[in-house]
Amino acid sequence: MLRTSKKLPGKAYAALRQWPGAKTQTKRLHFESSSYKAVLQRLLDLQGPAKVQLPPHWVLASVPNFRNFGRVHVRKKVAHVLLADVMGKALPEGAASREGHQVLPYQREAVNFALRRGGRVLLADEMGLGKTAQALTLCSQFPSDFPLLVVCPSSLRGNWREEASRWLPSSIVSNPDRHIQVVLKGSDKLRREARVVIVSYDLIAQQEAFQQSAHGKKYRVVICDEAHFLKTPSSQRSKALRPILQETRRCALLTGTPALAKASELYPLLDCLLPGVLPSHNEFCKRYCNEKTLRLGKRHVKQWEGCRLGDELYAVLDAVMVRRFKKEVLSQLPAKRRQRVVLDRLSNEQGVLKELREKMSAFGCQREEGDLQGGKSGAAATELFRLTGLAKVDAVAEYVQYLVEAECRFLLFAHHHAVMDTLQQKLEKLKAGFIRIDGKTPSHQREQLVNEFRSNPAKQVALLSITACGQGLNLQVCSTVVFAELHWTPGTLLQAEDRAHRMGQQESVNVHYLIAKDTLDESVYQMLERKQHDVGVMVDGQASKIGAENVGSKGTFSKTRPVETGESAGNPPPGEDQPQESAGSIEDPRQLRLFFPKPKEEGAEDAGEDSWVSEPVSIDVD
Repeated sequence: MLRTSKKLPGKAYAALRQWPGAKTQTKRLHFESSSYKAVLQRLLDLQGPAKVQLPPHWVLASVPNFRNFGRVHVRKKVAHVLLADVMGKALPEGAASREGHQVLPYQREAVNFALRRGGRVLLADEMGLGKTAQALTLCSQFPSDFPLLVVCPSSLRGNWREEASRWLPSSIVSNPDRHIQVVLKGSDKLRREARVVIVSYDLIAQQEAFQQSAHGKKYRVVICDEAHFLKTPSSQRSKALRPILQETRRCALLTGTPALAKASELYPLLDCLLPGVLPSHNEFCKRYCNEKTLRLGKRHVKQWEGCRLGDELYAVLDAVMVRRFKKEVLSQLPAKRRQRVVLDRLSNEQGVLKELREKMSAFGCQREEGDLQGGKSGAAATELFRLTGLAKVDAVAEYVQYLVEAECRFLLFAHHHAVMDTLQQKLEKLKAGFIRIDGKTPSHQREQLVNEFRSNPAKQVALLSITACGQGLNLQVCSTVVFAELHWTPGTLLQAEDRAHRMGQQESVNVHYLIAKDTLDESVYQMLERKQHDVGVMVDGQASKIGAENVGSKGTFSKTRPVETGESAGNPPPGEDQPQESAGSIEDPRQLRLFFPKPKEEGAEDAGEDSWVSEPVSIDVD
């Protein structure tokens, strides 16, 4: 956290190495964070040309073990984030979904991390670790702040509705059809009884009516999925959402890629979670980015690129972020997890949706596997599956784009050639590397294509026919499987799943079933659930459920990292759970004081949790 403007003289550097607790790594000197005041004092006492450079107030205030040396004026909700001390609230034991899926240990740690910070958090786990479940579980702990606003890409709205109906308790959402509203178009009117409002980034940016609740009030609890959509401060999305996220009491930002290319992309996320703490975007970039001047004709344009002082920036980010990778929590994950992804937009091109609905009505609601095979009902089912594929292919392509842009490597199963052709066109448009194997692929080319996919990471997607590729292929190099279409035989789907879930697979396999609502997709998925249940009873002696289960021992989640001081910025300090030493006798102008609202006087009007006061009330933060 401490740097010097020039290289220290040899004698001074040698003297520093002799100080108690000094540790050397390359040309840097490392000291425990508790030694900060002593190291600072001794550096100030050194004679020589080097000048001690202290981090800005807001940096020190953001890093738990250095907060005693900073000073910021913040709102109460932000103070909770910096202090991580909100009433010691913790997630109740036994927290689970409505189906009984327990919150996994690493997910519980993330929720408790956020609860200690008043519900303001950046959930940056790797894809597949259940950020959606964590965010909804977190928000469920603040029922008085509902309605909940969920902002997400349009392709994920149906999935958020599905997950909200699973992870929010009946005390909040007793009737999902009534209490969860998915906004599909700009002309939609918000329902006053809605407890959860799900809207896309584009719609909320374009329509001010969706930026507040149906009651005309500001949202007090907000989730932003794929929050890297806000990486550009000047974008319409950022301008619309930034005030909402800064003013709401509870704010959960979800993204597996907090920054795609440069440190400047982190600023909007941090500024939303810590309003009033960070400096301007320009000042932030001056500290953490490299400035580059581009010549565009006669104009010179400045750009911020890359990252500098990365360890310090990580320490700031660490105050609000939870980030884990699959390999870190693998012992807690089941070998295979299935997920329903409900598609909320079906295409009516050439009247296909109307025809599908008419034939679904005539077909009825058969729920048995035999109803989908052979005879007249089998022929009708085959036609319904064809129409379903055509109706949902555009929504599937949108979901595929989401996975490709998230840099996920996956197997993509479909059945009809028309659907596979559309998906291939989408992959080509996205310039994603892929292979395609279907019934027309010669046998001698299949092995060549499989080997190409296994050996070349640039091949991001394997577009496969369910029936032609459901057996025999070993594609365990990726751990995500997506079914664009379903097959009328559940056993065929299970065999296709196992192209990734095979011996040699080192990761937990995520299986995404893209479901078109009110079609045979729902019937087939229910068959899968029953088959999974029956197999579990027969083989394991107990019912097995589709989805994640709480298995394995509790993994580790440490926010502790070494600290260094010296010539340049070092690693961030140990975690907040380590003992801290008070500021002592050093009269440092950077002593942190957090400003809280005054206690309400009797008879005075309640100004609310986020009110400011003219005369600050200082608190002890040791």
